[in-house]
Amino acid sequence: MKKTNILLLVALLFALACGNNSSSRESENESETGAAATEIEGSKAADDAPTFSFEKEFPELTKILAGKTSLAGVKNYAEMIAKKANSEAGVLKIMDTRKQILEAGEFQKVLSDYYYNYDEQKVYDYWQLIDKELFKIGFQSVYAEGMLQDIALHSFLKAESDKYLKEETKLYLELKDAEANSRGGEYPYMGLGAYGKTVEKGEILLKKYPAHKNIADIEAITYASLFPYVDYHRVASSVDYKEYCVGGFVSDIYPSGTEISNHDAFLETYKNSKFHQVVKRIRENPSVIAVGKNGEFKPVYLVVTDVVTSHKAAEKKVWKYLNEGLDIPHALLLTENGKEMFVVAYRFFPDKEKAAKALAQISAKVANAKILKIVNYGTVVAD
Repeated sequence: MKKTNILLLVALLFALACGNNSSSRESENESETGAAATEIEGSKAADDAPTFSFEKEFPELTKILAGKTSLAGVKNYAEMIAKKANSEAGVLKIMDTRKQILEAGEFQKVLSDYYYNYDEQKVYDYWQLIDKELFKIGFQSVYAEGMLQDIALHSFLKAESDKYLKEETKLYLELKDAEANSRGGEYPYMGLGAYGKTVEKGEILLKKYPAHKNIADIEAITYASLFPYVDYHRVASSVDYKEYCVGGFVSDIYPSGTEISNHDAFLETYKNSKFHQVVKRIRENPSVIAVGKNGEFKPVYLVVTDVVTSHKAAEKKVWKYLNEGLDIPHALLLTENGKEMFVVAYRFFPDKEKAAKALAQISAKVANAKILKIVNYGTVVAD
């Protein structure tokens, strides 16, 4: 190759290299300029985005909570909701914060005090505004005979829960919401529909996730919700109307009264419940106490299956029996010779012969059952 041609080739290659470097630098400059512009636009968009204002969104709660220590916590909680959870941890944090607000106690006390100090003629219409604000952040008012009784939880964040929560977490929160909706009220056992729904949720969890990390709480909630369906008794008196009370040997309708139609509704609604037969057998043959015309307690004969060391141990034993399909529902505190005595019982009746028949029935399934005579709403005496 001639020397001239070689020089021309080198010059051409040098020129091409310089052109490529120039294009590369221009491309880099354009990218940097574009990134800077995007950053400025993003910053401007963030500046233009409306900020959350608790005072604007919740004017009535702002007024009620003014000067109260709970105001800051409720404001932060409401802002947390407004920012939208985008993960399971975020949803659970909101739920946990809501629970903490209720457990602290001041929030519902402030609302209750405000309610009862408001103009009586206007409070019912005005409180509708409060209920709307409460509902937006997962709370609801609980009423009894038209009067505010408590502040409770309600189901919310459904879209976020459906999107981010694992099934076992979602079901557990649904159980907790159902439990919250079932509690409260002046007569807590007159309407048991929400209790039945809670039992249903608990059964689903216990069946699908027996190793759930919250299994102890799930069992406790399910048992507490099943309790009014099994641990109740008829109050026999001179009055023709048949009254029913939940728990122990109580005879006062307030606050322990219930309607037997609740138990019929459970049997009709939850035919596939593992507790259906237990509820059915108790419904067909409930325990009975008798009171005189002045309310005096008449002796009953108690069919005892177990003597245990504490009320908690008695409840644990009852829960075990119910899960085994045995209709042994009563966890009772008695007094014998001035000392406390905790027992599990199958049935109790004023009629000794009926108690003896019940003893024969349960002895075929539980060994060492016995009959105790009870007076004065829980005192053991010799027969």
